[in-house]
Amino acid sequence: AARAGLRADGDGALMTRPLLSLTGVAKSYGEAAAVEDLDLDLEPGSFSALLGPSGCGKSTTLQMIAGLVVPDAGRIELDGTDLAAVPTEHRPISLVFQKPLLFPHLSVAQNIGFGLRMRGTARPEIDDRVADMMQRVQLHGLGARRPQQLSGGQEQRVALARALVLDPILLLLDEPFSQLDAALRSEMRTLVRDLHDSTGVTTMFVTHDQAEAVEIADRVVLMLAGAVEADDSPERLYQRPPTLATARFLGTGNELRGCVCGSEDGAGTGRVFTIAGTAHIEVTPGTSTGPSVLVIRPEALALAPIGPRDVSVTIVAVRFAGSHLVVTGRTEDDQDLEVHVPVGTRVDAGERVGVRFPPDRCTIFGRTPA
Repeated sequence: AARAGLRADGDGALMTRPLLSLTGVAKSYGEAAAVEDLDLDLEPGSFSALLGPSGCGKSTTLQMIAGLVVPDAGRIELDGTDLAAVPTEHRPISLVFQKPLLFPHLSVAQNIGFGLRMRGTARPEIDDRVADMMQRVQLHGLGARRPQQLSGGQEQRVALARALVLDPILLLLDEPFSQLDAALRSEMRTLVRDLHDSTGVTTMFVTHDQAEAVEIADRVVLMLAGAVEADDSPERLYQRPPTLATARFLGTGNELRGCVCGSEDGAGTGRVFTIAGTAHIEVTPGTSTGPSVLVIRPEALALAPIGPRDVSVTIVAVRFAGSHLVVTGRTEDDQDLEVHVPVGTRVDAGERVGVRFPPDRCTIFGRTPA
């Protein structure tokens, strides 16, 4: 039960508890705060992405969990145990770095089995577990090779196998694919997700790549300036970002300045978002009035004849993007708006069209008037 992160409540029923829990964790280097008052829980068997720009504290957080960096404040618990007094080598955690850090004088099989040998595991068991792990990471037949005979992707597979063969209860991945080309990154993401699904190991994946986080994880924790900015499923964070900073970080989106006006009727409707006083986009009930910023994804928009609830734009550019056309329009108050439409849509620069905004795809944030 402990392995599964289970505990009994007062009536003896089993309840899920966080496998990993960070409470008020902080770390500074001189006067620069790397992590500030960080609270974070990971559920058993979860796959989470810790997302954020360079310097936001992602790697420092992983290193504190692994025991490579000592926090200045706060508490880190793993499966109910305070890790403060647990040496790095005794923590049931595996960490994979950006660089594979393989031993150049050891073969692939010896690199994978190194940790098991340090634990004093019997040779037959080492051989069996290494062979199984090599099969899982698609390195079958390469056990005798040395690291210098491997490709970059193969080296990272060895690093993954070396981490997982120890049967950790927590796997930490610190941007392990950032030095690979796009095709290999995609291949390795699929492999990591498959390994997680087959082993069930709780995994935290650090990345600065928004698309990577959304594709691979069940949950995305966005860090900005050493603190958690947002924490939710990839789909909810992408479609309904809780803060403007989240919306700006998570991929391409339109950001329009305007004003919410009107009063709600008994049904909770009646308020609209206006741009230059002309467009009247319906907003969801409960939206506050006043100067606002509307955020919506380009793929959620549609071109239409100009209507009273559509935004009127002049087409300034049409660009082919493979699976769709990127249409850039300019509003009457000189704000640019990007719309993704199917390839083959007849639209030309200089044309004046309407853009339709689905209310349930719009997210509105208040702003201070300029």
